[in-house]
Amino acid sequence: MAYDCLFEDLLDLAKNGIVGAQYDVGFCCEYGYGVRRNLKKAARWYKRAAKKGLAAAQFKLGYFCSEGIGLEQDFKEAAKWFRLAAEETYNRQAREKGLERRYEDLAPSTRLKYYHQAQKQYEKETGKPAYSQVKGDISFKEYFESQPESFKRSWLGPKRYELYSQGKYNPMSLGNPDTGYRVPVERL
Repeated sequence: MAYDCLFEDLLDLAKNGIVGAQYDVGFCCEYGYGVRRNLKKAARWYKRAAKKGLAAAQFKLGYFCSEGIGLEQDFKEAAKWFRLAAEETYNRQAREKGLERRYEDLAPSTRLKYYHQAQKQYEKETGKPAYSQVKGDISFKEYFESQPESFKRSWLGPKRYELYSQGKYNPMSLGNPDTGYRVPVERL
């Protein structure tokens, strides 16, 4: 399937330090796309991307730490990754708006306010709690279509998202998870 080839390409890019590919490999490992589902490997790849400042990976790693998914449950470590994700997101948005104020300049109560606003906005948009495990019987198509546009844009990347928005790209054409193709664990 096409997704199997895509995973091979992603893995090569991830091993060469491409942060978006590292996140995508983590996602593939988490959900079993092109590779056997392995939450420990997913956590490892998310951590690589998170250490390079990718907010989505930082948030995902915070969630993994808080729930003990793929690694030891560690609330202190989870709080660290959630804080870094909030910081990176705020700083990116401030730069986009031309603001010079950075996250670390905000009062702790203001930081907490932004964090809770983001959580509430997510829950309002999706009608789902901000933190929950994905059901095991959901298809990738159902999962992807249930996500907010910000997730789709982040996961697909700007060019693929633009094509997707125009109806010219179908992420479901990538294939189905666990189609029988496996990458040996040694390759990860």
